[in-house]
Amino acid sequence: MKKLISVCGASASGKTTLSFSIINWLNANQNGCAGVLVPLDAYYKDLSHLPIEERAEANFDHPDLIDFELVEHHLSELLAGRPVSIPNYCFKTHRRLSSTTEILHADIVILEGIHVFHSPKIRELSGFKAYIDLDDEICLARRIVRDTTERERTEECVKSQFYETVLPMANKFIKPSAIHADIKIRGAKPQGKMLHRIVSDTMFLELVKTTSEANS
Repeated sequence: MKKLISVCGASASGKTTLSFSIINWLNANQNGCAGVLVPLDAYYKDLSHLPIEERAEANFDHPDLIDFELVEHHLSELLAGRPVSIPNYCFKTHRRLSSTTEILHADIVILEGIHVFHSPKIRELSGFKAYIDLDDEICLARRIVRDTTERERTEECVKSQFYETVLPMANKFIKPSAIHADIKIRGAKPQGKMLHRIVSDTMFLELVKTTSEANS
């Protein structure tokens, strides 16, 4: 029996870090569950058919830029015990690379991304849904550090994008989607306390227990 955990929140709220913490907890506690991370960012639509200038102007914070059909298909395959090939997306050129990342097996799949609660199908597939709430100012500060070091963008460019698309889309789509969460966590808390909230949750523990029992 395979299970899906969805982790949602605004950009730079700490979704990836928390998701890896959950996977490490699963492995360390030797509960018989192998976890794997699936980033929603890998499923941005390929824009290679557009001139590079037009690609850069696309609103990457709108859910329409996510290939939900492929995400839903891959999740269904993983939960059925079948392998998938996840796209590798280049944020510098806004296109999918020719290479893919293979996922052969997972007992618990963790999907993380800003729009993971946008899809009714993904919400239906999810056995546990967590939302990370973090102040906009902290999210912006984290984006500046990430995008200037990892994506070769200037601080001015990061700020401009944040106020023009990131924050408006968060207010319109991401923050309202928090109503679908089974648990809400303050992202400003230390990582250890955030993880403790998750692994102490009755619904989460039941999900892990049923998965472990199915594997035994």
